[in-house]
Amino acid sequence: MEEIKKIAKELLAENKVQLIVGFEKGSANKVRPAFFTKPEEIDQLIYNEYCIHNIALYLKKDICQKANNLAIIANPNVVRSILQLASENQIAEEKIKIIGISFEGKCVGLLDFKAAEEFSKTQPKGIKPEDKALIEKIQAMPLEERFNYWVEAFSPCIKCYACRASCPMCYCGKCNVETNNPQWIPVAPHKYGNLEWHMMRAMHLAGRCINCGECNRSCPVNIPLNILSYMLSDFILDEFDSEAGMNAVFTPALSVYTSVDKENFIK
Repeated sequence: MEEIKKIAKELLAENKVQLIVGFEKGSANKVRPAFFTKPEEIDQLIYNEYCIHNIALYLKKDICQKANNLAIIANPNVVRSILQLASENQIAEEKIKIIGISFEGKCVGLLDFKAAEEFSKTQPKGIKPEDKALIEKIQAMPLEERFNYWVEAFSPCIKCYACRASCPMCYCGKCNVETNNPQWIPVAPHKYGNLEWHMMRAMHLAGRCINCGECNRSCPVNIPLNILSYMLSDFILDEFDSEAGMNAVFTPALSVYTSVDKENFIK
């Protein structure tokens, strides 16, 4: 923690950044995202086992967009999000400094994009054994049973869109769910409208999701959204040898097409 604070204070004191994005103490044992602009404020900066949320989300918010340059306290999930955002031309390397932290909480210092790529590739993905077991169970289901599984899994959805709000990759200024002419997704939550929403979002994230699990953590009705993301990521890796969040120059697999692409998926 002292090393993290030292780096952050020096960056602000030497005017190398205008803003530090990190965490501070919240109520009880909770933490909350925090934005520091003065060296003396860094004493409030913390990083502990509760700092699991993907604060790369804020890089597309006004508070960060208005800063000429900034630094962010970044665990592997945040680093992967930064690299993916950079590959989609949403952030520029010269504007952001990355203070890297491993999942174990070890500070690895300031990372440029090249070092961030190496760091990202050496860190574990964080998928739990119980998640792997559920994926194997779902994949073993016959197609119709698998379809019905997801229909029922999405049926509790209340359309709060917390999954969208918590995802660093859901940065569109206007989402399809907010479009009512035409009406792409039914406003009211119901079984098949919920399926449409979650399938649409999953396809928009296919090849782009870095599997931080933030959507799953934010869901108030415990829909296993991270399981669907893991399954799609595995498919993209197997079929296209493509993995999100590993390179700052990267084209998502489902965003490109060549004349020699196989079309054996067409029945």
